[in-house]
Amino acid sequence: MNLAERLQSAVALHQSGQLHDAELIYREILKFDPSNVDANHLLGVIADQNNKPEEAIELISKALAGNPSYSEAHNNLGTVQLALHRLEEAAESFRQAIKTKANYAEAHYNLANVLLAQDNAEGALEFFQKALTIRPGYLNARLNMANVLKTLGRLDEAIAQYRHIIDVAPNLALAHNNLGAAFLAQRNLEGAGASFAQAIALDPQYVDAITNLGSVMRDMGHVEDAIRLHLQALGLQPQYAPAHNNLGNARLDELDYQGADECYNRALSLDPNDVDTHINLGFLNLLMGDFKNGWAHYAWRRRGKEPSLLPRNYPQPLWDGRDLSGKSIFIYPEQGIGDFIQCVRFVENLSRLGGDVTLEVPPSLTPLFDHYLPDLKCIVSGDAIPTFDCHASVMDLPGLLGVDLNALPGKSSYLTPPFDVRASWAKRLEGGKGLRVGLVWAGNPKHKNDRSRSMDPALLQPLSNIEGVALYSFQVGGDEHGVAKIGADRVVDLRADLTDYGQTAAALSCMDVLVSVDTSVAHLGGALGLPTWILLASVTDWRWLLDRSDSPWYPSVRLYRQKEKGAWAGVIDEITQDLRQMVKECGL
Repeated sequence: MNLAERLQSAVALHQSGQLHDAELIYREILKFDPSNVDANHLLGVIADQNNKPEEAIELISKALAGNPSYSEAHNNLGTVQLALHRLEEAAESFRQAIKTKANYAEAHYNLANVLLAQDNAEGALEFFQKALTIRPGYLNARLNMANVLKTLGRLDEAIAQYRHIIDVAPNLALAHNNLGAAFLAQRNLEGAGASFAQAIALDPQYVDAITNLGSVMRDMGHVEDAIRLHLQALGLQPQYAPAHNNLGNARLDELDYQGADECYNRALSLDPNDVDTHINLGFLNLLMGDFKNGWAHYAWRRRGKEPSLLPRNYPQPLWDGRDLSGKSIFIYPEQGIGDFIQCVRFVENLSRLGGDVTLEVPPSLTPLFDHYLPDLKCIVSGDAIPTFDCHASVMDLPGLLGVDLNALPGKSSYLTPPFDVRASWAKRLEGGKGLRVGLVWAGNPKHKNDRSRSMDPALLQPLSNIEGVALYSFQVGGDEHGVAKIGADRVVDLRADLTDYGQTAAALSCMDVLVSVDTSVAHLGGALGLPTWILLASVTDWRWLLDRSDSPWYPSVRLYRQKEKGAWAGVIDEITQDLRQMVKECGL
């Protein structure tokens, strides 16, 4: 028998998909030459194709015993190990393939995928880039690299890569869908919608793109269209958990809380480990006052895959909520300034549990924390972090401490402005007459819900007609003509001097009342104990709960809610009436 000729004919059969006939010849060769490297290797490949991974590993390993420099065998062995989620072994196999063949693009690509499965996005990015250096036209490597860039929050770079892919493969629906997801992460709703629509045009049954387009419609305020699209996706694939989750978000916008709850729970029954759904259900539980379940679901955010959205982590353990006697704990910011202000109050509890507490404070808030608690060590974000035994973010604290509605409100105020700064503001504002009313009409425009929570400052114009009221703008950023829209001759614009939250707190402490949309300044007003009237959209953030005009978080806060979606006029009417009454009671 000419083994070389038989091997050649087996390879031809293998390449044409005739696996059974190829296998017979490989086995025939091995009867005559049990150590034949190629026959063992390729028979192992067939075993893998026939879903016999352990047999595949045995055969390919036998081939490698005969030729340790066989790069393709190392790569194929790694592929089998990766499918079995034996990640360390797979990584070593791919590294051996690269060691024996430095320009092996597939091995670089496969190693990148292992690193990605190990949550090493930066390492994965490096090897996707190396694969593309070797083979610039490697479409899958470029697509996965773009996905990693998106995961890392490097959205402009991700978008550039998706566009490159689309230039090369304009009919690849997946690339259009992923480009849409990157646009959505940038809050470019128009770009996202166009990309998802193009993906659907290329593949009308692409359920991921359909439900993604539904999410864009929701964010643009077209909730009925969003629901229709999510239901369309579920009609095509009833077991598709992301569509149930997204439908829950849309139901929530319709104030259908039971419907939202059912959607989230259905999604979790299909995918119990989906982080986004746990977070959404957590927010719904918190909104409805079920803090126990709310905090438990919200804690899932630490299991997410996108580093740009995750709370920080450290080699030291996350605090488990137990006694801290003799232990040092590091507390750090998470999410926005308003979130920090709301939850920093719980740092005091840690000292009572015996902890040696170090608190990291955002730079703009540091003037408020110079003398916050006598035994508290504060550092500024960016400073060297001292050694510690355990850690938590401020947003972890309510859940770890088991905070429920019965534990609130606690103190009527817990922040104070710097004394000298307050004295300076008091002197500056002492000549003003009337009831001093601070105004804020917009939050961070990059906030996901800014379209709903911020308002046109012109809607506040009726407040300028109230006799006995002096209006002061605390608005920083947003519409530069906002003061003029309310009435430039009736509103004192303070923004030039509101350089940090110490200045803002000092100026607020000179006000009689703050009228604000849901922003960090509203939280600051509540934490100072200032009468703070918060204007809320019909769909509110979880912390303001449902159907109440007070806040358990801040005793000095009064809530004014839209009766209908987008209807600020009724809210302004209520504010106007209450300000007139306040002026009357003060005899102004």
